Amino acid sequence: MNINFKIKPFWFWNGKINNDEIAEQIAQMHEKGIGGFFIHPRQGLEIPYLSHEWFEKVSVAIECAKKYNMEVWLYDEYPYPSGISAGEVIAQHPEYQAFILDYKIVDAKGNEEICIEIPMSEVLLARAYKVRNNAIIWNEYIDLIDNIGIIYKEHIYQESGLTFYNRKRYFVGDNAKVLKWKAPKGEWKIFLFYQYPLKNFKYFGTFIDPLNKDAVKLFIQTTHEKYKKHLGHEFGKTIKGIFTDETAPVSVKLPWSKLLPKLFEQTYGENLIEKLPQIICLDIFDTAGSKIKYQFWKLVVDTFIESYDKQILEWCHQNNLLYVGEKPILRSSQLAFMDIPGIDAGHQKAGDIPQVVSENYRANPKIASSAAHFYKKERVLCECFHSIGWSMTMQDMKWIFDWLILQGIDMFVPHAFYYSADGLKKHDAPPSAFFQMPWWKHQKAMSEYVENIIKMIKNCKRKVDVLVVDPITSQWTCFNDRKVKEKISKDFCRIQQILLEENVDYYVIDQSLVGSLECRNQKIYYDNEKFELLIIPPVTNLEKEAYMKIKDLILKGCKVVFIGCLPFQNIEDFDVAKDISNFLGVNPMDIAKAYTTDSKLNNTVFLNSCIFIGNIEDLATKIDKICKKPVSVSYESSNDRGILCVYFENTEHDFLFIINPTNEKKICKVHLNFNADEINKIYSVPLTSQDSEEEINFENSSEKKQMVFSMDFEPFQSYLIKLEKSCVKKNNHKNNIEKRAFQYKISLEDPWKFSIESLNPLRLGRWNLKLNFNNENEQYSVTSKIPVAPKPIIDQLEEAKIAVPIKTKSFFGCPKEITLPSFEAIYTTPFFVDARDQKFWLVIEDESIKGEWFILLNGYTILPKDFVPKRFYSHTNLAYDISNLIKLGENQLSVCVKISKSFDGLLTPIYIFSMAGVFKLNDSWHIGKLPTQGCFGKDIENGIPFYAGFIKYEKDLQMPSLESGFVEFFIEDNIDRCVSLYINDEFIGTRCWQPYRWKVASDLLSSKKIKFTLEVSTSMLQLFEGEVIEPKMHKIKTI
Repeated sequence: MNINFKIKPFWFWNGKINNDEIAEQIAQMHEKGIGGFFIHPRQGLEIPYLSHEWFEKVSVAIECAKKYNMEVWLYDEYPYPSGISAGEVIAQHPEYQAFILDYKIVDAKGNEEICIEIPMSEVLLARAYKVRNNAIIWNEYIDLIDNIGIIYKEHIYQESGLTFYNRKRYFVGDNAKVLKWKAPKGEWKIFLFYQYPLKNFKYFGTFIDPLNKDAVKLFIQTTHEKYKKHLGHEFGKTIKGIFTDETAPVSVKLPWSKLLPKLFEQTYGENLIEKLPQIICLDIFDTAGSKIKYQFWKLVVDTFIESYDKQILEWCHQNNLLYVGEKPILRSSQLAFMDIPGIDAGHQKAGDIPQVVSENYRANPKIASSAAHFYKKERVLCECFHSIGWSMTMQDMKWIFDWLILQGIDMFVPHAFYYSADGLKKHDAPPSAFFQMPWWKHQKAMSEYVENIIKMIKNCKRKVDVLVVDPITSQWTCFNDRKVKEKISKDFCRIQQILLEENVDYYVIDQSLVGSLECRNQKIYYDNEKFELLIIPPVTNLEKEAYMKIKDLILKGCKVVFIGCLPFQNIEDFDVAKDISNFLGVNPMDIAKAYTTDSKLNNTVFLNSCIFIGNIEDLATKIDKICKKPVSVSYESSNDRGILCVYFENTEHDFLFIINPTNEKKICKVHLNFNADEINKIYSVPLTSQDSEEEINFENSSEKKQMVFSMDFEPFQSYLIKLEKSCVKKNNHKNNIEKRAFQYKISLEDPWKFSIESLNPLRLGRWNLKLNFNNENEQYSVTSKIPVAPKPIIDQLEEAKIAVPIKTKSFFGCPKEITLPSFEAIYTTPFFVDARDQKFWLVIEDESIKGEWFILLNGYTILPKDFVPKRFYSHTNLAYDISNLIKLGENQLSVCVKISKSFDGLLTPIYIFSMAGVFKLNDSWHIGKLPTQGCFGKDIENGIPFYAGFIKYEKDLQMPSLESGFVEFFIEDNIDRCVSLYINDEFIGTRCWQPYRWKVASDLLSSKKIKFTLEVSTSMLQLFEGEVIEPKMHKIKTI
């Protein structure tokens, strides 16, 4: 299926969905270079999901998208995770509900009275096993199932008698199960395993069992088939595919399904229930235990794939749709059963230490991109940006895009574009990278960047010489030894980090694929693709087929490296420890014990080109000797590092994508393993319409058969370098811009004239709270001792620790429930006005206040109907002109709300917009005259602490005498906002990320004195959250 290379966000449908607004938002996306969208039903949606009205709105979106040749992608749940059809599956078939497996383990000694309480549940196993010499004797046990009974823990009193003679009743509730047992002589270990329905699950209260094929089939019937009924004519045309999200086997301590015991017996001929104590208890060095654990986890993974992935994949293919999404990766081979597999990563700000490689498979780009490569998937996606918050900038986005692209991600699904950020919706794992952000004006540059880079490298082949075996089966068998499991996981992660840092590209290969490797002339091949080296990270086991293939590769002289630990657990019917002892002449059990106790392990050459590296950090120094790299990077300082790069090959030209993910400048040399006559020309490729091609001078070293060129990096800077091969006819192409003749540093330290594009808000975000209660004949009030922030009343009561009278409701024979009584909440805050010669607007959002309400300003009543729609920062803004109500000095604003629900109250800040300045004096907010001068980026000092929009900084510059050519203006400071440069009011260009450099023709600077203007965008953090980022500490700070 033909899919464009553009950004495709989650479009959160989270409000009053209006046809005109749908059309407007799609038009905005198209204008900014967005290639499509996932229609994501999201909390706050005000039309019934999967109703006739819902499909009408989706149809409107499809028709609008067609006009712009944009792609529409569906999302299969409301809101998430996928599988329950917003609750419909369980409503129709309660038996499809997921069950939790839980357990308790208790030690007992002879004559000890044991009493173990568990929730009301189905007891699967209750046994006391004999313990002798600190070892459990698994064939000596006492079945305790008959020692379990039921109790009631809650005592209930009610006055609701059947007759006039008695109204008092006594009941009990909250039943539970109890095991009571007196231990016989000796030592015992008691195991209690029990299962109960999943409760308190987000959104739905419970969830389906995704290992149940019938449950998933009903999910498809109640969601996918409905889309087919209404929109099937667009499948494979405008509608490209459907996204599934977050679904995985339900797990607390162990993944579980009520179906597993029967499936385990069918698959392995064993009683799973009886094996549960061994699964959770046996030591990692116990041979029998390793096999059972492996069988259990493999069954869970295989069953999930059969039940969930394969059913949905088959339905999608039958209906000409692509099955795409991201969810926990159980093992990388699972991704074979998605058309576009994905991950969930990229939730940091530039300047933080980038989590380029994650221990979490679901957030590891290389796991997904490697699987996509081996299973020949069209693309690999990343759901990115959620929870970065409203401080996110385009620099943050570009920084994340860079290190995801570097690792093979080529389809980006930003989380999210909000249809509405009204009320509490703005806190739905923000930010919205959409029109709510002031920098959205410049989104086209980011869209161009992503599309151009992916389009160019997609036609090339990555130069990958290394395979790294996925150690997932070792994590399975060590799951109950947290220290060892984490060590294996961290070491696997660290190996990948070292390879990236050393500029060695690699694929992660699942053990199920290792058996397909071949040896040809001492090189490793997979499907005719050649690799130089196979790395086996610390493992406690390998699947038999994978192990036998690795042994075969070693015997045939291929380069194989074991790191840290050798396989010693027997997970299939094969004694791997014995075979390794005979084959390599070492005892893997001894190595494993040294590894798990952090003892020193020496590097060893085993056989032919097979080596063992005991210390993972030694890989950094060994890799150059083991594997020839196509590209390497050297630095001026021997201690410097951080540049990451990958190499792409093509017939006529190659590409080098090279990034600086750090917040420091870097000066380095790039060494390419080419002969002097193989390359005609090297140049950086322009990736946005404002970039220009620049040729790179290089040196040849015929002795070393290398080409070398120097590169300077600003913080977070990246390049796509094109290497034109000698087979391409030389041309006399000249750069668009000559090499700069003069550089001019823009100093941001001195004061500038500054102005703002839109009105300046005072954000009222802390309120004194008073509660008025009317309890029958008694009226009284309670006042908070500390100010509260806008949020639902239940959370404000908790924050301020306010005691409220309780109200109860009851049902016959059941415990009383405590509820919130009805009362009036009065929120009050003062502000001061020092200058009032202009217009003032009181601004709220449509959902700022829940409950019946009115506002008092200096005693004047303002009703909801008095507000009019007027856009300030959102299409849902409501405003009231308070110019005549404002007075000099102290002003008092109160919001009075009648509370009837726990989520009523003042939910968002209230704003006063004007063209005045806003200042904090003696812990009070003052509105005064807006300064006309200020320092760059000093928003608080400049009187615009909560401003969101564009700020213009202007000054007159005295230019020196210039020859013809160009001047390059540059900002050296580490900033992260979008900056547009104007000279004498003529637009020069916008820089949305590092480097902040503009080349200007000298004829524009012919006059000695020029008007120099910088237009700078903000984020929404200050307005929405009343916070700023502290750049040095990289932390949020309240204004």
